[in-house]
Amino acid sequence: MENLKGNIEKIPSKIINFVESRIGILPTIIETEYYKLEATKEIVEKNNMIWSDKFYDGENITHNYGLVKFNDQEVYIFFEKRKDDYTYKFYILCNEKNIDSIVFYLDKFKEYRTIK
Repeated sequence: MENLKGNIEKIPSKIINFVESRIGILPTIIETEYYKLEATKEIVEKNNMIWSDKFYDGENITHNYGLVKFNDQEVYIFFEKRKDDYTYKFYILCNEKNIDSIVFYLDKFKEYRTIK
C-alpha cells in the first residue's frame, strides 16, 4: 500500500481515512474532468456538506475544497477548485458496488464539463 500512486495521492489523507472509517474499506476513487461552478453548487445544495475550505473576498464566499456525502449512500465527493478560475475537479470515494449509480448521477452534469 505504501507505493500506491494516482488519485489516492491527490486527496488529503485525512479525507481518505474519514471515508474509509465510514464505509469500512479503503474507498475506490473516481477522478473526473473539471466542471463549471454550477455543477458544484448543485452537488452541494442537494447533498450533505461534511467539510469545506472557503475563501471570502469581501463580497462572495468561494469553496476551495469540500467533502460532500452523497444522499443516504456511502458515497462521498471530494472537490477542489482550480486555481485562477471557477472550475472544480471531483473525486468520488465509494465502494465498488456504487460505481454505476455515481456514474449515472455524474452524466446529468455533462453540460457543465469543461475541456481544459
